[in-house]
Amino acid sequence: MKYKEISELLNISIKTVENHIGNALKRLHEYKSLINTLLTYFVLSMKIFFTF
Repeated sequence: MKYKEISELLNISIKTVENHIGNALKRLHEYKSLINTLLTYFVLSMKIFFTF
């Protein structure tokens, strides 16, 4: 769906749509980084756990 279509459907400006989508993408990127870090620590801890 195009930003213009979203803005017309929600009766908000295109700039508002751009800002909301930009903020959502930023948060997704932050969560992705956090999940990657947690998975790395999990895998490393499992390696250490199973080497003893």
